[in-house]
Amino acid sequence: KVARLQDADLTSVPPRDDLGFDAEALAAAVAKTDAALTVLATPNNPTGLAMTLDEIERVVAASPGFVVVDEAYVEFNTEGTAAELLDRHPNLIILRTLSKAFGLAGIRIGYLIAHPAVVRELMKARLPFMVDRFAEQTALAVLQRWDLVEDRVRRMQASIKDVTDALQSRRMPGVEVVPSQANFVIFTTPAPADALQDRLADHGVLVRNMGGYPELEGYLRVSAGTDTENNAFLGALETSLHEVAP
Repeated sequence: KVARLQDADLTSVPPRDDLGFDAEALAAAVAKTDAALTVLATPNNPTGLAMTLDEIERVVAASPGFVVVDEAYVEFNTEGTAAELLDRHPNLIILRTLSKAFGLAGIRIGYLIAHPAVVRELMKARLPFMVDRFAEQTALAVLQRWDLVEDRVRRMQASIKDVTDALQSRRMPGVEVVPSQANFVIFTTPAPADALQDRLADHGVLVRNMGGYPELEGYLRVSAGTDTENNAFLGALETSLHEVAP
């Protein structure tokens, strides 16, 4: 929407058949279009898939303009962070948030990592009051307790692994799961997604229907939960699949 407001020309690069990033096509597109700005969300929302550092660097190296890497889910990512590429690529800008792994969505705070010269230019256009005092102090306090964040991330990663393993088990025939590097997982089943979502809601379980994305028609998304919440979801899903089986 912001790009359209600026009358910018937009170029989208579709994912591979497995929903992963097509790094070769991305690099070719930024070079061909002489892109002033390229945006990569990795780990990706809505798929949960992540680019490798080699794939990110291929796109950054091919780009004549800036490449913004949205790392909202970086704490869950085993592929590493694009920050490792900053020394070699001053056209790289990294965005992060405290809304996901930190659980601080309510204070609406995040941060940017970039080459010092880029940061200086961006600061010239900053708003006078970007972050309120409460949010600032809360963020600083949490960052001083990284051990708590690491523990939270470990628990969510274990939660997603448990859900993924269960969805791929014999209890759930026909269910296909996309491997996730985030705090959620998307999956398909033999049942129609709309009907299954409604039936799960009848059992007190809410999942997101991903049909709004053309490539994700038929997919549902569930977030990491406690053991009790995960078991409730899996039990409701197993029951619902029998109830709405095609």
